[in-house]
Amino acid sequence: MTMNKKQFQLLLDRDGHCWHCGSTGDDLIPQHRANRGHGGASKLSELNKPSNLIVLCSQANFELEHSAAFSERGKLFGWKISRYANASTEPVFDAWKGVWCILTNDYARVELHNY
Repeated sequence: MTMNKKQFQLLLDRDGHCWHCGSTGDDLIPQHRANRGHGGASKLSELNKPSNLIVLCSQANFELEHSAAFSERGKLFGWKISRYANASTEPVFDAWKGVWCILTNDYARVELHNY
């Protein structure tokens, strides 16, 4: 995805680490929760909203895209969701912190303590 430094910094500020392993290194990259696939510009603008983006390390990103078992884990944790889901209402699990969250489109994350 094309993302400028300011947008990526906002994601880093919100997430702080890889949702899978907790890495804070220079291996962090943005990951779409719902795949971009092939769609019109309006669908792409929806998919590029902050609620549909999380930060993963490059290894977790690779595994999510190439390992069936890890992909299933990603679906269970909300790291991967249906393209037709509303990302701003779909919970996502921060495995490093052990909390479920809702992500907003203003780069906020709301922890769900009773989920």
